[in-house]
Amino acid sequence: MDLAISMVSATKGDKLKDAQQWRTWYHRIKLFATEYGIWDLCDPDLSEDDLVQPLEEPERPEYPHSGGKDAKAEWRDLMDVYKYEQADWEKQRKALREINHTISMLVDPTLHVSLVPYDTPYQRLKYLKGRFARSGAYREELRTRWVMNSMAPPKKGIDVLTWVDEWNNLREEAVSAGLDAEIRNASYDFLRAVKNVLPVWWQGRYQEMVIQEKNVDIKELIESFRGMYQEINPRTMPSSTMSKAAFSTWQGHEEASKDDQKQQKKKESKDFKDRFCPCGARHKPEKCYILNESIRPENWNISKVRQNNIKKAFSQEPTWKTWVEQRLKENGIDGASNDPRDSCEEAGTTNAVLPVQMGWNCCTVAMSASVRNDQSMKTEWALDNASSVHVCNDRSRFITFKAQKSKLLTGDSQTPILGHGTAHFTGIDPQSGKLRVVTLTDAVYSPGFHLSLVSFSKLRRSGAKWDVDNDCIRDELGNTIVSLHEKEKYGLWIFDQPTKKQLRSAPKTLPAFNAFSTLPQSNRTSVKPLESKGSAELWHRRLGHVYTGAIKKLPGLVDGIVIEGSQEKGDAEPQTTCEVCKLCQAPRQISRRPIGQTFGRFGQVYYDLVYIQRGYNDHQWITHFYVSGIRFHWAQTHERKNESLSFAKYFIV
Repeated sequence: MDLAISMVSATKGDKLKDAQQWRTWYHRIKLFATEYGIWDLCDPDLSEDDLVQPLEEPERPEYPHSGGKDAKAEWRDLMDVYKYEQADWEKQRKALREINHTISMLVDPTLHVSLVPYDTPYQRLKYLKGRFARSGAYREELRTRWVMNSMAPPKKGIDVLTWVDEWNNLREEAVSAGLDAEIRNASYDFLRAVKNVLPVWWQGRYQEMVIQEKNVDIKELIESFRGMYQEINPRTMPSSTMSKAAFSTWQGHEEASKDDQKQQKKKESKDFKDRFCPCGARHKPEKCYILNESIRPENWNISKVRQNNIKKAFSQEPTWKTWVEQRLKENGIDGASNDPRDSCEEAGTTNAVLPVQMGWNCCTVAMSASVRNDQSMKTEWALDNASSVHVCNDRSRFITFKAQKSKLLTGDSQTPILGHGTAHFTGIDPQSGKLRVVTLTDAVYSPGFHLSLVSFSKLRRSGAKWDVDNDCIRDELGNTIVSLHEKEKYGLWIFDQPTKKQLRSAPKTLPAFNAFSTLPQSNRTSVKPLESKGSAELWHRRLGHVYTGAIKKLPGLVDGIVIEGSQEKGDAEPQTTCEVCKLCQAPRQISRRPIGQTFGRFGQVYYDLVYIQRGYNDHQWITHFYVSGIRFHWAQTHERKNESLSFAKYFIV
């Protein structure tokens, strides 16, 4: 068991969040469950009928108080059998619990709520497989890519080692997708692809594999080619006498360079589509009234300053001018709009970054003039079967919020969106009459809307149903959640909301109905900002023993910070009463730590193998040793994982 845990810990990577991580994540869980011997109970590829059922808890035999010797002897035999069955049952139950815990720990926190309805590892893996596993269309697309690229040589201008990595990644994807027939000749395909890259190496391998018919593993073949290519074409490394560990990411250092070179490189690498308008305003060129005359309102006064900015920018970069003219030509008709708000739209405010679909539609009846003139409808929530997204017009209703500008389509018009997040409102249970908090995730914030909308399509996808006969919303089990009624004046179905008197008499914590949440529930009893209180001494320790001047300025720099007690007294006390600061500032320090009592004078030696992002010198592994007795650290970066063994031998010697 310890071996399985250590293997999962050593191979732990990013938590499961999208389909690209599913293959590696699935094999990691399978390895863990196989070591425990319970993979037959968790395999999501099996149906429920073919799945091996877990052991049932054995029943303890009852002691025969009035029985004779034979009965008691039989009871002892039954107890022996019971102990073995109980041990097997406990072992299996513990393993299933460990697998369940591992699945929860190795998925992204946004998936935790989605896993709540599933109790067993089999159910959770079945759900995750249906959500993230690749489809048959992906296998066909992968088969086509392999047939086209397996024997294709690297193109001119592409780094050969990078091409080798991409070729090997494609092969591993084909292996995981089960394309055994296509990759059985992968060694010969690779040999044909690199024929003109290293002719001498190719001739030797051709003699070995084709003439002598020797079976060579594809991994060995790739490593042999990589090593030979690096010897013939070594990469240029920056000359420096500094240790390579000093440039590793984990120490937070970067390669030295001048500030002006950084700024110049950043400016040159910035794409035209990421730039703002050359007039100086923070909008795109196609939204500029000066450049795009088709969207310019009548009687619009052109600013001379902004017009000169455009001429100056285009004279310095003619390529930018060409790109803008092409952009205006593409958007001259379709991109035309007479809405003056478009000219002030910030860069990057597209629907693509929001967690819903590109085109949002809403019921246009909510935009009628009668609703617009009725201010009492501003706080109402309506059930809309024509809306593809929840819409909230009250910023205080959001539990979580991310500012992001976009647009909402309402018929042939548009309404601006200022952000999205998780919103909530309070409804009424039609059976018990109690208040319920309804949480709506992926809701957009549109202050111009005349009432808030609950999307019926998203409500139905979450399992809820609209009971028209009883005027309520039910969950997938048929239990009532909240009630609603028809407002005949406007022809809208409005959710029943409590009065102010009911809210005052309601308990502080209301039962919550999570309509389709991907985030943990939060019981908020007030919209009052949170405050963190503490004395000056406590804040001194919380902030890593900062000097007293920083504590004095803290309430003015950060909202919600409250320093209790006398401020003047608190400023001086950390300098005189903090024991840690006294020891650190002492002119002479004598260590009283016992050395060499358990593990010898040098203590224990710890070894770490750390994976990091690829650095400027292609190093992506760190071998780290720590000698606890003398507090000595030794680290070395390297390119491949198997090089750690040579560094370990060097450290021991």
